[in-house]
Amino acid sequence: MQTVTVKQFFTTNTILFVAFLVGQIVFGGVSFFINSNNPLAYNMEELYLKFAIFAIIWGLGARTILIKAFAKKINHATNLEDKLKAFRSSFLVRCAVQEGANLFVIVTFFLTNNGYCLALAAIGIILFLINIPSKEKLIKELNLDYKEQEIINQGENVLNL
Repeated sequence: MQTVTVKQFFTTNTILFVAFLVGQIVFGGVSFFINSNNPLAYNMEELYLKFAIFAIIWGLGARTILIKAFAKKINHATNLEDKLKAFRSSFLVRCAVQEGANLFVIVTFFLTNNGYCLALAAIGIILFLINIPSKEKLIKELNLDYKEQEIINQGENVLNL
């Protein structure tokens, strides 16, 4: 077990989120830079584009299903520490699933140089921003009671995670 404050818990989640986000942006930028000598193609009939669209939809669908699955696990948790552990697991899995879909779309752009794939990658990254961690989202998602909300809002309380 590790002892952390609520503030450290949120700082860690924010660092993980930024790492996921920056990885996507940097990879997309490098892919764009490597392909910058070639003109962008805009071909809707390309099979890779259909896979890219499917990947984005799959990422959002999987995210929604995972939220519901982890909600059941969180509802069975009896104390705040268990709820926060389940939330962190849920948060990491959701980010990883959406990042995987976005990286697939970026690889598709890299291979095809299709401008629609680049646009899909940008949309995927914008949708990824839904995962930004915050106290308000945590309180809402975990259905915390008033006592637990006060512990979260104070920020300096020590938790055993």
